[in-house]
Amino acid sequence: MLAEDESWNALARESGKGPVLYTGPASAVRILAGRMTWTLSEAAGVYRLERTEEQGSTAGEALDQWLQRKGNGPRGFCPAVLIRR
Repeated sequence: MLAEDESWNALARESGKGPVLYTGPASAVRILAGRMTWTLSEAAGVYRLERTEEQGSTAGEALDQWLQRKGNGPRGFCPAVLIRR
């Protein structure tokens, strides 16, 4: 996976603060950790991680909401081990 230092370091930092979640189809995965989100996209067999925005709520709060109601589209815990190139 390709990622800028800032994006990679922020994901590593935020992933230690609670759940890491994902939403969206495999072609445009959105990762939620802490109060931040990233997109993980693929083009020509190369994955790219980009920080997109800071949320008003945390991934933990998003999980609480998910557990209270049925959602739309793919979502869940992000069990992947991400390796940066």
